[in-house]
Amino acid sequence: MGLYFLEGWVPAFKLRSPYMFSWAFMTLAVMFAAYFNVAIRSDVNAAGGQFHKLADQGALARAATHGQRAITLAEKAGKDADDIAALKARVADAEFARRNYDLAADLLLDASIAKWGQALPVKERILVEDKLARAYMAAGKIEDAAAIYASFLELAGDAASDPEALGTQEIPAFYADRLNDAGGAFLRVVNHASPRELAGATPEHILASAQQFAELGGYYALNTGNEYTAAGLLAAAYDARKRIQGGDHQDTIQLTLILGPLYTKMGRLTDAEQLYREALNAQENTKGANSPDLSLYMKLLAGVYERQERFTEAQALYEHLRNLFRDAFGAQRYAVNRKLDRREYINRPVSQYFPLEASYTPADLVSAAAYFVPTAKGPNIDEMKLRLAPDPDGDGKEANLPARLAQLISLCRSESEENVSLRSGYRSYSTQHVLHQRNGNRGTVTPA
Repeated sequence: MGLYFLEGWVPAFKLRSPYMFSWAFMTLAVMFAAYFNVAIRSDVNAAGGQFHKLADQGALARAATHGQRAITLAEKAGKDADDIAALKARVADAEFARRNYDLAADLLLDASIAKWGQALPVKERILVEDKLARAYMAAGKIEDAAAIYASFLELAGDAASDPEALGTQEIPAFYADRLNDAGGAFLRVVNHASPRELAGATPEHILASAQQFAELGGYYALNTGNEYTAAGLLAAAYDARKRIQGGDHQDTIQLTLILGPLYTKMGRLTDAEQLYREALNAQENTKGANSPDLSLYMKLLAGVYERQERFTEAQALYEHLRNLFRDAFGAQRYAVNRKLDRREYINRPVSQYFPLEASYTPADLVSAAAYFVPTAKGPNIDEMKLRLAPDPDGDGKEANLPARLAQLISLCRSESEENVSLRSGYRSYSTQHVLHQRNGNRGTVTPA
């Protein structure tokens, strides 16, 4: 009987074995997959192991899900922040790889403030903080990133300004190296042409960020190749201070001494000009039109005018500058000089940025014909008048503008035999306005 069974069973087994093995393998595979799925979803060690395995293979984006699950399971199991800080730091790399920058920043912050992060060797701790700052930048939280790098700048100390210190093994130099590497990252998130509007819970927070932006901008401004990064940071700081403290505040004005030369170096002369004009006007409002403190901004503005080949305006500023110093430190005491209002002064530069009142009329207008200047129009109209502008050290009858012009025209007539005459001298605002309207869009008469 047993032999019959065995003999009958063996052929049947031989016939069915391929199907049975396939069925058994599939059953085991399904059971293993189910067990594995349950394990990595419920067992912290299994989830963590799968995360580390994928992370070691470089599959960070796939690993991130398992890493987050491992963190959640660890927290449910009652593990404290110090126990999972190292895991959070590595999961942050995975989240950064799949562009979950906010989550990466949160994980790195938790890891860095835990005992694990504080106990790291100094350079490793710096690298964690550097990663945190990069995550903040990628998440658009530029103010938080600037706060970290501003602390790096402070801790770098003299190494930040010493090229020979960079790349050495000293800790200050390590901070400085991270700062230099961050220049390119800042360039991608701060727009030098359209300044970022700094955010903060209170005006004090915004001003604190502005200070950090200003410090970093000043640092990058000194490093060749980082001009655009510096301009973006400084422009954001300048706009924030102007918005909150006002354009007349000395902290706001002070930034022009860094940002203005940077704009000039970059060839952004129009922006530099606007910046210096704002600073000059602010100093006039704060310290008075006769203060020698205006001299620096006048000189900077005049330098921009020269670069723009606006030599007449530059010369007017230089002349005004000389008069300021002559009056402030010469025979007249500065206390007395402050009573003058130089906004009506003859040598004050006049342009679209330094306009006179429409009703302004010089007090020393005289008829050109009275000084024998040949005129092309009726001698009694305003256009045939000139400033007397007498030379205080000469004979008032001869050492003045009309008398010298008459001599010049006489010489020109005698040498060239041309009928030279005065076509237009003084023009009032109304005269210039009428001439400009008649001229239309031909561009040969400037606006009043």
